[in-house]
Amino acid sequence: MPTVKDVAKLTGLLKVAYAKVYDLLEDEARINNILGKAEGLLKKVPGGKGEDYVDYVETARISILLVRDYMYKEYRQISKRNMALILFGALYTISPLDLIPDTIPVIGIIDDAAVLNFVRKSVSGEIDKYKEWRKATGKDAPMIKD
Repeated sequence: MPTVKDVAKLTGLLKVAYAKVYDLLEDEARINNILGKAEGLLKKVPGGKGEDYVDYVETARISILLVRDYMYKEYRQISKRNMALILFGALYTISPLDLIPDTIPVIGIIDDAAVLNFVRKSVSGEIDKYKEWRKATGKDAPMIKD
């Protein structure tokens, strides 16, 4: 179990990491790398309708789309702070540096889930606005197959 000193050290590292995320917002190659890893993690999440975490997975999926649309300057109706917060959540989730190592089964994802929950609650209004924008622009229209 982590000590208070470990938590304080990690909190300091998280503050530095969050500040550095702002630098990433204009680095297309690095953002694509982060998003690719996050999408890989999402594909590994089992589940279906009725699962408690389906909303979290859907929010993560929409967040990835939001970051991409922001990066390609298609959608900019979100503050840089909130965009950095979303990107920070993705980075924390894919990072091997965690309060509780991901190698510990089940328990190892608790800190990742806590960070993602915090991000989700912090930007839920922004996510809702983005989903409305996607509908209004036809980006969520179903694909027509030949």
